[in-house]
Parts: sequence; C-alpha cells; structure tokens
Amino acid sequence: MRWPHPSRRGSFVVSLFVAYPWAVATLQRIVPGPAMMLGVVPVAATAALFGTRVGFIAVAVAVCIDNLIARRLNVVSLELLPWASLLSAGAYLVLVFGIGALRQLFLRVGKANKALAEANIALAEEARLRCQMAAELQANAALYTSLLNSMTEGVGLFDEADRFVFSNASAEQLFSTGPGQLVGKCLCDLVDPEGIQALRTAHRRQPSNRVAYRLVTRVDGADSRHLLVTETLLEPGVAVRARVLRVMHDVTVRERLEQEQRELASQVQRAQAVQSLGVLAGGVAHDFNNLLTGVLGHVDLAIIRLGRASSEDMAHSLHEIRDFAREAAALAKQMLAYAGKGTLVTEALSVGEVAAEAVRLVHSTVAAHAVLEQSIAAELPDVRGDRTQLRQVVVNLILNAVEALNGRRGKVRLTVESKHFGAEQLGQFWKPERPIAGEHVVLTVSDNGQGMSEATLAHLFEPFFSTKAAGRGMGLAATLGIVRAHRGSIGVESTAGVGSSFAVALPSEDESARVPVSMITSQQLSRGQGVILLIDDERVVRSTASLMLEALGYRALVASSGREGLLQLAGASAAVRLVVLDLTMPDMDGRDTLAEMRRAGHTVPVLLISGYHHGEVAPLLREPGVVGFLEKPLQLDPLARSIRQALSHHSVAV
Repeated sequence: MRWPHPSRRGSFVVSLFVAYPWAVATLQRIVPGPAMMLGVVPVAATAALFGTRVGFIAVAVAVCIDNLIARRLNVVSLELLPWASLLSAGAYLVLVFGIGALRQLFLRVGKANKALAEANIALAEEARLRCQMAAELQANAALYTSLLNSMTEGVGLFDEADRFVFSNASAEQLFSTGPGQLVGKCLCDLVDPEGIQALRTAHRRQPSNRVAYRLVTRVDGADSRHLLVTETLLEPGVAVRARVLRVMHDVTVRERLEQEQRELASQVQRAQAVQSLGVLAGGVAHDFNNLLTGVLGHVDLAIIRLGRASSEDMAHSLHEIRDFAREAAALAKQMLAYAGKGTLVTEALSVGEVAAEAVRLVHSTVAAHAVLEQSIAAELPDVRGDRTQLRQVVVNLILNAVEALNGRRGKVRLTVESKHFGAEQLGQFWKPERPIAGEHVVLTVSDNGQGMSEATLAHLFEPFFSTKAAGRGMGLAATLGIVRAHRGSIGVESTAGVGSSFAVALPSEDESARVPVSMITSQQLSRGQGVILLIDDERVVRSTASLMLEALGYRALVASSGREGLLQLAGASAAVRLVVLDLTMPDMDGRDTLAEMRRAGHTVPVLLISGYHHGEVAPLLREPGVVGFLEKPLQLDPLARSIRQALSHHSVAV
C-alpha cells in the first residue's frame, strides 16, 4: 500500500479538525455526553497518517478545541475542566501511541513485504539463471561426452587408487566391457604384470611431467591388446581431489606389424647368411676341385706309367691316394649341394618309391632304435629330380630323427602326400624359402625326440653345425642344398621336449622346370690323336690336364685366359680338333669366350668344364658346337670318354 502525498494527508487532517467543533456542537444537541468523544477521529487520523510525533501535536490541538467547546457549551464545570482536559489528553495520547505503534508495524510490514517481494523477484531470476546454466552445463557435458566417445583413443579418468572415475566408449571397447562397467575398476586388475610395473614407475614421476608407456590388457575371455598410454596428472582444485588422465591408443596392429617386420628382417638376415655361406661353400668347393684335378690326374697318370712294373705296395698306395681324393671330391660335392650347385641327374620319378628305397637302406639301423611308421599315398604326381640325391635327403632326415631320440626307443613317422599350395597358404613355416604356388609332393619325417630350441633352429642349416658331441659332415646343410637345387623348400617345426618335424615340398613335374641335361657315359678308356686346346685360368688344372691329354695320345695347347685362348685358336684353328673350356675365369669367362669364338667364325667343337654342376651351364649346352660338359675334378677315364663322345658327336653333326 502506498500512502497519499503529504499535502493531501495534511489537508485531510486539517479538514477533520475544522469540522470537529461543528460536528461536536451538532451532536451535542442530540447526544450531549458522547459528543465530546469525536475528538478521537482527527487525533487518530493524524497519528495514522503522520505518526506519533505529529499525533502529539494533534492531541494538543484536540485538547484545546475540547476546552473551547466545553467552555462555550458549558458541558463541564470550570473546576473539573482541567481534570477533564488531562483525562481527554491521556486518552488521546494512549490512542496516539497505539495508532502510532500500529502505523510503525504496518510500515515495517510493508517494507518487509516489499523487501520480500524484491527478494522473491531476485530469487526467481537467480533460479532462472541457474536453470539456464544447468541446461548449458548439461548440454556441454553431453557435447564433451559425445566428443570423447567419438575418439578412437580410449580416455580414462582415474582416482589416486587407479580406479576408473570416467571412461569413454573406446576405453570400454579396449577392455571388452559394456557401457559404464569400467567405473570403479582398478586398472592394475586389467593389465599384465609388466603393465603393473609400468604404472608403479609412472607414479614416481614429478607431478608436472607427462609420461608415456606401454600396457598389455589382460581381460578374461578377450584377446589381449597392446596400448600406448599417455598419462597426465591433473592438479587438485579447492574442492576437487587430484585425478589422473590417461589417453590409451590401441597399437595392437602396429605391434603385430612391427613384430612381423622384425621376424621378416631376421629371416632375411638368416637367408643372407645362408646365401653368403653358400657362396663361400661354392667358391671353396670350386677351388678344391681344381686342386683335386691335380691330385687325381697325377695319380691316374702315375698308375698308367707304372703299369705292371710297379710293385703291389706302390700300386696299393696310389689307389689309396685316389680313393682319399675321391672322398675329398665327395665332400666338395656336398658343399656344392649346400650352395645349390650340386650335380643333378634328373628324371621323372615317384617320391614314394624313393622314400621306400631309403627306408630299405636304413631299416636295420632304425629298427634297433625306433618304431618307423610309414604313410605313403598310393597316387602321387611325379617330380623331376635326381633319384640318388633325393634318396640321400630321405636317409638324412630319417637318421637325424633317430639320433634326436637321444638313445631312448621312440617313434619316427614318414609321410608322403600330395598338396596344393596357393599364394595365400604360403606361411612362415617354410624356411628359408617358401614353395612356389601349385601342386607339390610333401615328404614329412617327424619324431617324438628331445626337440630343438630356438637357438638351435637358428643355426640348423649352417654347414658343419651339429648338436652331437662331435659334429661331422655338412649335416642338414647339404640336405637343404639338394632340396633347393630341386626348386623345393624345407620346413621345420620343433618344440623342446616334444619332438621335431621336417617337411620337404617338391614341385610336381608339371610345376618344375625341365632342364635338358647332357651326360656323357662310356665304359672304356679310349685314346685318340690331334690337337686339343685347353683354356683354364688355374695352373694346376692346365699342367695336370695337359699331361692327361698327352697320355691319351693328344697334343695339348694350353691358355690361361679366354683372350689367350682366342689368340691361339686364331693361329691354329685348322689343327685344333676340340676346345676344352673352363666356365669360371676372371676378365673373360667361358661364356664370353664362347661368344667371341662364334663371333670370329670358329666352328671347332667345345667341351665345357666347371667345378659347378650342369644346371649352371644348361643354357650353353644348347649353343651350336657345344658338345658336352665335364664336371671337375678332372679324372683320366671320364676325360677320355668325354673327349671321344665330343669328337664323335661333332663328326656325326658335320
């Protein structure tokens, strides 16, 4: 309620006091006694409109007016007039105090109501603002939650005990849990022991540092995942405790690719080591064969020259020397086999039959130490290969399996079957090379022996490596070389204490490359005449071979290089009946020398010689005028047969 303007209130009070005497005089005629009580009206109105202080003035005015009215109307005797005035004044004062108090109370209530109304308005506005802020906070929380859930990285907020306080959807997927199921779980219960140690190490860092480490999840019923974690310590606020923020990136695929890359690099390194050893073995064997040419050649010449005049002891010693030299040549062939350059006499053959022949050879040895089980498929495609060398592969694998039993009686199983390898099926099992796609015959020899460790497997195919007390021979290295020479692959699976399994995959005849081979055979030592040009860079070969040619009735011209041979051939082309040409020479090798001979128009027949096998020279055997190939070390009888067949072949061709 709003009070009227003071001027209007004053006018109202003044009009009441002006009308008061008239009203009393009028009422006095009607009700003589109570008419005097009309003074309470202006007094009460004044106290109500202006308060207690102005009400005191109104009391004084009212008492004066009452005295004047009492004197004029002679209502009260003069002796009682003062007492009547005091009585009316007291009554007026009580009325003023009462009305003033009521007025003060009314004003205070009004002010309180006003303040309360204003407070209500302010509270309503604050409530509206808070509702608006809550809605904005809720919208922002929903937005941030949506943003966190859209991240591919897992995000987690953790308390001081490493328990989840918050996790986004990606974190729940990383740990294979449903929505909200990570909250309250400890991270230590979800990672492997190494991850727990990484967490403890991270806890010892400085608060201002951000650290990164790797974890591997360990959740029952789910595949483990490799996580790259970036951890940040959030500083505590006034009413907020310290929190740890972890961003977890799934690097499982990258870890697997890195592991595969490391394994591939290791395989490449091992393959390079095997290749380097193969090059070394091939070079040593080549030089060894050249030296053996001198040994065997001179022994053969000595036997011929001594003839019947020699004593039996001398003949025996020479034969012993020749036998030992041939054993050395056999070792050189094993080294060449490891290098993939051994001599092959290829034919279409059945691996099942070869395996059966090998079993018959080793049956007595195997029966005393193991039970040999066989499973050879009835219908197998043929493969193209050397029967003798493939049989040796089977024998080596079976004997290796028996020795793996380490003296106890065990079981050896031989399996021969046909398999088709597609490009997508060529896994890491095949070492050091994978089989080419297509139809293969797979020969597997397995045992339940002591097995091999990873360290042993890493050196398994190295020359002269052996787990026996004293290693001997080329071991599995020669087996590997034979298999590689047949364009095959060999695979190994082994578990220490369980056993090993060796599998050899050979492409079927349709899949294998068919290389024509020219092999020279004869049954008797034949002599001849004429001039033969020998071109070889090795002095021992030239000197020994020239003596052997002369012993066979030929006159030998020798040249130490391809260029020197071309010069000699140009000077005596009409007299030279045959050129014996070494393939491996510095500066100008046998291939270049042969090309220059044909370019110069020389049609003399050529017999190729080399420390490597015929597969290396197969393309040259198709060249015009190339009449054969002879493998080092040169021996008298094979040399005589080769020359006779070369000359007869050229005569027929002419």
